[in-house]
Amino acid sequence: MTRVRAVLLAAATVATVVLAASPVGAATLTDHGWWWRGQSGLLMELPPPPTVPADGLSVARAPDDDVAWSAIRFQLEDSETAPSLVLTVANELGGQVAAIDACLPTFMWRGGQAQRWDTRPQALCEDGAVAGTRSEEGATWTWDLATLTRDDGLVDVVLVPGVDAQAFQVDFEPPTGDALQTTLAPTGPEPAAPPPVEPPAEQGGDVAPPPPASTPAPMQPPPPVAVAPPAATVAPPQPQVAPQATAGGQGAQPGPAAVADAAAAPADDLGRPVGIFLLVAALLTVLQLRGVPSPATHGVGPFAAGTSTGKDVRGLGRFARSRTGRPPSLI
Repeated sequence: MTRVRAVLLAAATVATVVLAASPVGAATLTDHGWWWRGQSGLLMELPPPPTVPADGLSVARAPDDDVAWSAIRFQLEDSETAPSLVLTVANELGGQVAAIDACLPTFMWRGGQAQRWDTRPQALCEDGAVAGTRSEEGATWTWDLATLTRDDGLVDVVLVPGVDAQAFQVDFEPPTGDALQTTLAPTGPEPAAPPPVEPPAEQGGDVAPPPPASTPAPMQPPPPVAVAPPAATVAPPQPQVAPQATAGGQGAQPGPAAVADAAAAPADDLGRPVGIFLLVAALLTVLQLRGVPSPATHGVGPFAAGTSTGKDVRGLGRFARSRTGRPPSLI
């Protein structure tokens, strides 16, 4: 387990360093200079104070008024943010009570050493002044210039004594591009944290494998629903009409309603009786027109008694003479 703890500690250390480290950049120094109140005469130019390094900066205040101002200008890159100005002290007098503010200038200025006092840019400290911070040992002064940075990345400030400052003089070393420290904005994806290291299982113990990921069962289509075919429509039975008896008692004559289903009868079965009836009617009509006597109707079976008139009735066919005796065999 000691090896596992060492691996976890190393991974945590690497992650902390990767996530907490912020790249630091340096802006481009474009110009710097300072103005001295002693350089106010019109006849000759005085040499600068010997305490100020060559190409350095100076900020000073006398009991009656300011004596020296300085100015510095940087240009940031698009990836640089949070500028912080850090100047190294070369010489100081009364630095413990000194107060130095950074303010925006009123116009674009040109750098130089111990320039004429009346050519200095005015400071817009009422629009927002950033007070400098002196280190404990007095080796450096620092100003956070994030609020004084323009939208185009230009950092242009004037260093002046504070409003309520006492008499002091602070001279700085020549500034370089490293004097303005910035933070580089990330341009790519953030580094991924290292995966957690799982400690190995102790010897002798059975380690259960991780359960497999459950796979949802595929969707099954619903079973088809059987639809019963519609029941065949059965036509209701036709009512049967009983045959009507004739007035003469001659037997029942089927009326028109006696036919159960005339449409179901074949055409030939219906046409033959009709043809015979028409033929007989036509024959009787012809005989009637020619004056041929019509034979009397003979009864059949029990109706034959009492029907004979005693006269020899002549007619056609089997009606030509009276039948007597046993009828001849048909075979």
